[in-house]
Amino acid sequence: MKELIDLVKKEGKKIKLSCGIIVYRWKEDTVYYLLLRNGRKWGFAKGGKEKGESDLQTAKRETIEETGLKNVKVDTGFSKVIFYYLKWNFKKNKPRKKPKKKFVKFYVGESPKGKVQISDEHDEYKWVTKKGALKYLDFNHDMVNEAHSYITKKRDQEF
Repeated sequence: MKELIDLVKKEGKKIKLSCGIIVYRWKEDTVYYLLLRNGRKWGFAKGGKEKGESDLQTAKRETIEETGLKNVKVDTGFSKVIFYYLKWNFKKNKPRKKPKKKFVKFYVGESPKGKVQISDEHDEYKWVTKKGALKYLDFNHDMVNEAHSYITKKRDQEF
């Protein structure tokens, strides 16, 4: 979060923050991550904050809206803010003239069961291993590695 605060100070203006959850589930000794595709790119459930919402409330609401999963157990011990440039204008379905800065805060959350029902924002979903996530995602590799390390270490401590 410090990197976001520093960037806001540097930019000198308010930055809109989206929030989401890296949804995962265990199958035997392997962790699988839920990826959503919006026609062009694969990613995790996320979206913009509504007035009065906390980061965590936004992440939960967006995850339910985009995946239909209501049983995600969020672990706030892991959170990561990422920053990237959004080059595609999804509303106009064409490239942006000038890329837009995008900031997203992610948590991790376990969904041990439940059927995924994607929203109309997405056209496909997949449960993939860490290796699969790294293959399908164009960026966020460091975040996936950090989340995976956190999730697996935490499970090892429980056993």
